[in-house]
Amino acid sequence: AVLTLALGIGATTAIFSAVNAVVLRPLPLPQPDRLAFLFETWRDEYGDVSAGNYMAVAQEQRVFSSVSAAQYSSFNLSEGETPERTVGARVTASFFDVFGVQPAIGRVFTAEEDQPGRDQVVVLSHRLWKSRFGADPKVVGRDVRLNGQPYRVLGVMPARFDLTAESEQLWVPIAFTPERKAMYDEHYLIVVARLRDGVSPSQAAQDLERIAAGLRQSHPKEDVGRGF
Repeated sequence: AVLTLALGIGATTAIFSAVNAVVLRPLPLPQPDRLAFLFETWRDEYGDVSAGNYMAVAQEQRVFSSVSAAQYSSFNLSEGETPERTVGARVTASFFDVFGVQPAIGRVFTAEEDQPGRDQVVVLSHRLWKSRFGADPKVVGRDVRLNGQPYRVLGVMPARFDLTAESEQLWVPIAFTPERKAMYDEHYLIVVARLRDGVSPSQAAQDLERIAAGLRQSHPKEDVGRGF
């Protein structure tokens, strides 16, 4: 009886937590119903997106107001004498536009800073700003060390952008090199986009299939059988 009750209560709690987060308490973002995750499909399975395929979507799509890519990573953050392993993400400059959230202080990085050699800038999460920097607004404009390299702090995102307790705590430019933009056979990007007003998910799927068909022709070795 105790075991049955424990299983029943545990399952009910898990289901309510999911419904509460997704339905009863929607994401604190502008028009969250317009956000879309983009996956590659291959043999009826979903997967991450290659840099080459992401570039094709970003340049050729007609249905999104903005498209972004992210590569999650861990960083060794050094500030003072105590280093800390921190989960972060390398993202395109369009990442923050997709979510429609402005920084609480400072700014986010630009497309010009999302370039190789100009990419040593960082945006902090509100959670990291409080726990590591004591919510000091003067951290903006200072350098912190990530993986042994100096990164200039540009801004801090608001608390509502800390969507989960396990989400990333900082963002740096992904800064694709020309070689990475031309890679179609390594699939590691999380792609998030915002649908244009008036565009339905089915219309977006049709437009993405148009792009996928072109990729299957131009890169048959890497994109055979792939779609979005």
